[in-house]
Amino acid sequence: MVATSELITTKRGLRLECETEDDVITKALRERGDWEEGVGEAIDAYLQPGWTFLDIGAHIGHFALIAAQKGNDVIAIEANPRYAELLRENAARNGLRVELHDVAVSDEPGEGFLKRDI
Repeated sequence: MVATSELITTKRGLRLECETEDDVITKALRERGDWEEGVGEAIDAYLQPGWTFLDIGAHIGHFALIAAQKGNDVIAIEANPRYAELLRENAARNGLRVELHDVAVSDEPGEGFLKRDI
């Protein structure tokens, strides 16, 4: 199955390409223009100039890009190749810099694979 995507503009003016089939994050962005609004508000309230924002499990980059909009350095970790690709594209589309590491984070060394249980 080939993933389809759509471009959504958030309440913060970010233009994000999202997977159409995602009935959680894409649905929230489409319907409300935001995803977990309290997290974005916390970024606004607590992230200080000069701090580096670390987003582990960054998905398509929603929170990473909110932090980058504030002018902060951002390091994003996203193991899913499709989401990492969308994050890269979303950062470029919005003219924002995000240092992306498309790796998994674990307390164990080695390699693994991504599996989605449905």
